[in-house]
Amino acid sequence: MNIALVGAFTGIGGIQRVAALVASELSLLHKVIYIDYRGDDKFRFPLSKGIKTYEVATEYNKGRRMKIGELLTTLYAEEIERIQSILREDHIDVVVYCGSFCIALIPSIKAQFSNIKAVAWHHNSYAQHMGRYTEKYREEYFKGVRGADVLVSLTNEDATGFAAINEKSVCIYNPITISHAKTYANKSKQFVFIGRIVIEQKGLDLLLEAFDLFCANNEWTLNIVGGGEDAVAVADMAGKAKNASRITLSGMKEGEALFKEYAGGSVFVLPSRWEGMPLSLIEAMSFGLPIISTPSVGSKEVLGNGVYGLLADTFTAADIAASMSLMASDAQLRCYYSEQSLKRVKDFALPAIIPQWEMLLNTL
Repeated sequence: MNIALVGAFTGIGGIQRVAALVASELSLLHKVIYIDYRGDDKFRFPLSKGIKTYEVATEYNKGRRMKIGELLTTLYAEEIERIQSILREDHIDVVVYCGSFCIALIPSIKAQFSNIKAVAWHHNSYAQHMGRYTEKYREEYFKGVRGADVLVSLTNEDATGFAAINEKSVCIYNPITISHAKTYANKSKQFVFIGRIVIEQKGLDLLLEAFDLFCANNEWTLNIVGGGEDAVAVADMAGKAKNASRITLSGMKEGEALFKEYAGGSVFVLPSRWEGMPLSLIEAMSFGLPIISTPSVGSKEVLGNGVYGLLADTFTAADIAASMSLMASDAQLRCYYSEQSLKRVKDFALPAIIPQWEMLLNTL
């Protein structure tokens, strides 16, 4: 089978990392090509040697964000033609469209290739796709969802939501993308957050407020790891916190340096206001870290609605702080949720995920 993945694959992020891993695994049995339409960075994550890569962005559109009122299929007409030419030359059988923007391109591309199957791979929640994520191209996005041969979501709740638009809707988890041999020591008294430094989505304002509420009469510290557009703002907020001396901003980490940050923590905290499938949470579980999270759709799925980690009751600093206090005060509880993390993370291993993709592709 000849498979193309189309998406915004340059740069650093969860979509880029997962797509590269899944593409590489599929290339063991299939011909796979990898098409980036954004062109505002370079390919950051390794791909198998046999995978051909293409960048189709015009100079005008590189890194550009749409404005409300613009017609996506007109604005990206040249990119669409380039993608169509590549699909023709490489005799593609299936295209996996990664993310809502690419999903909106499905009708235009399928108009030229009715025999090529279209898989729409969503990387965030149903609610976000029905809201802000697609507000600039809503009508085109809905046409893409309806025109796909199958929709892939990251949680069962999201798959059910999308089924109201296209009944061919399934859930396949994203696989864990790191491998290591480190185990949980439970010796530090450190909460750790690892992820993109984006205040609104990741709830870093909530985390800093919660840590201030939690901090009375204890020795615990907070380590915030990652880079992103709000790094300066978060540094300013952390510096003004009541317990600023106990907050560390470790910046962007990769490889062994990143592993060290996970292994150095005692409890992982994810205060996000929304998540599709939080990779950093799954990575933390692979280290055996006990988890605290807000009740986003993605976190609820990963944590089994509280079976595999503590879910705050609401998206508030007070409830996050209450969960922090509960976990910090009970070493046995931390050990219990450490064991739960290691049990759950097996469901996100490549041997569990790739066969689901193979079965899906073979039934198209």
